[in-house]
Amino acid sequence: MLELTTRRGTCAKAFRKPDGTRALGTMPVAAKTGTLVGGSPSRMFSWFASFAPSDRPEIAVSVMLANDISWRTKANLVGRELLETYFGRKRPGPVARRR
Repeated sequence: MLELTTRRGTCAKAFRKPDGTRALGTMPVAAKTGTLVGGSPSRMFSWFASFAPSDRPEIAVSVMLANDISWRTKANLVGRELLETYFGRKRPGPVARRR
């Protein structure tokens, strides 16, 4: 069930490349996402928890981000970057732009 999150669910878009192919190929990835608005000053919290490959877990990833109310970076994008880097699909680099 958690695999559907990355295929058709709340982070399906984050796990697709611009050309529509899956960022991690056929590797099954299990994930759960969430959001919360609150705090003082008000923040948009997003979180992502995952393990991969879901059929034979090798790595677990958890990301929690606090953004201004206008979204900048979502936790599921950072999680995907971490998984891509770990599995050698992408070279390490910054996951957010410097201000």
